[in-house]
Amino acid sequence: MAQGSARYERSAAGMVGAMIVTLLVILAFVAFRALNRDDLQVEPRSVDYLEVVAGLQANDLDPAYPPQLPKGWQATRAVYDPDNLAWELDLLTDDERYIGVRQAALRDRDLVEEYVDDEGKPGDITGFDTGVALEWTPWEVDNDDRAYTAPLGMQRGDEPNAELERGKGMALLVFGSASAADFETLIGELVLDPVDTSR
Repeated sequence: MAQGSARYERSAAGMVGAMIVTLLVILAFVAFRALNRDDLQVEPRSVDYLEVVAGLQANDLDPAYPPQLPKGWQATRAVYDPDNLAWELDLLTDDERYIGVRQAALRDRDLVEEYVDDEGKPGDITGFDTGVALEWTPWEVDNDDRAYTAPLGMQRGDEPNAELERGKGMALLVFGSASAADFETLIGELVLDPVDTSR
């Protein structure tokens, strides 16, 4: 009886020892891989946003978009969000700063609250050289980001959001961390024209 018990103790001790050795081997392998691995860098994937715009236009939607991007910029996301009934375009500038474009049948304040900052404050209306809207409102938002909104399809002299209050029209939001010059460049490029399919 005692002899069987001693064999059992030796076999249990052997199993624990084998487990410890196996664990040490695994930890050594993981440490070796971590020390000899290059940092993984994931490059953002570009999307053909003009193809998405053309598809939306074929379905009687009129998204605001730039017909072409400045050199070094890329579109990383272009979708129509059915939950928010919103056109969403995400861009990266040549210095990898983010600019987002959102368009929906919402008031400008609601767009800012939805996508940027629920405590954003509007500034004085300003003008940009653009074909989609005559007047733009800059917003004070968190994190030193920038945000501008504009009602689409309104004429000079209309009350801001008058069309939206009557259930018509769309509001446009451009926001992100890019420079003021990049914002001015993008906003100046925005159009509602049909996509040039000959490109």
